[in-house]
Formats: sequence, structure tokens, C-alpha cells
Amino acid sequence: MKLSNAVGAASAIVIGGLAASGSAQHALDGLHGIYFHQGGEACDIQIQEAVEDVVSEMGRLQRGIARHKLLDKNHTYESFQILIDGDSLTMRVNHRDYELELGAAPVEATGIEGGTVLTQATVRGRTLVQMFRTPQGLRRHKIHFGTDGTAFLEVSIESERLPKPVHYRLPYARH
Repeated sequence: MKLSNAVGAASAIVIGGLAASGSAQHALDGLHGIYFHQGGEACDIQIQEAVEDVVSEMGRLQRGIARHKLLDKNHTYESFQILIDGDSLTMRVNHRDYELELGAAPVEATGIEGGTVLTQATVRGRTLVQMFRTPQGLRRHKIHFGTDGTAFLEVSIESERLPKPVHYRLPYARH
């Protein structure tokens, strides 16, 4: 696996471990392109509310630390681009390229904070499911691609340290 920049559990969107079978490859056909964030400031508020919903169930001392860490690692991505060339997939997020081989098993990568991240992704119909596992927990991205050029990124974060998962959904459109 080649990473032009580091990957982390809370970093940019990365695609890896896609099945190279005909059905998965076919599901990716027509999804090439650049997708731009469409939600504006409302999405930033949505993320803040999702984080607040989770940390409100924590103790007062834990709440401030957890809020800071979660807000620091969860934000909207201006854009992402998908490029497929044979068995090679490149995902470009905020001017960073991530290259992976289609059909690869879960892979370890160095996260943006220097730790090891286990990444894996699968294709289910027109949905790309990505998982990032660290000792702190699991981050899951589900990118639902519409037939009209839209995409929705659903984010879920699970950790033993959180009373429940953090969930939010961000809209994108292909240009």
C-alpha cells in the first residue's frame, strides 16, 4: 500500500480492501469524480450536536476532554475525489492522495497522530463502507452514492470510553 500522507482514525477518508470482484467493480463504475461538501455551516452544527449528545452522558471531568478531542477530530471535508485505474484506487481528500490496491486485505497504516491504524473497506451496492480501527476504538464511514451525483458520508465513532456511538451525516455532490 502506498500512502502519500498519513492516515488516521480521525483523518481524511481512505478507501482500502475493496473486493475486486465483478459486482464490486461494477458498483464503482460511474462514481469517478470530485465530490464537494454541500451542507455549509449547518453540518458543523450537526457535528457539534452529535458530540454534545454523547459527552452530555459523561462525568463532568471527562466531558471537557472528550468534547475537545471529538470536535478536534470531526469536521467536514471540503471535498474528496475518487480515481480508479484497474485494480488501483486513489482517494484524494483535501489535497492528500491515498492509493490502495483493490481487493487487498485489511492493512495497517501510520495514523496522523503517529499510531497504527487498521483500515478496511467494502462495497455494498452503491455504498462504500470504510473502517478505521485503533486501540481507542472504531471509526466507520459509509459513503452512499446516489444516482444523481450526490453522496452522503455517514460517520460513526465507537469507543469503550464513550457512553454511546457518535453519529452524523454529511452531504456531498459531484461536480
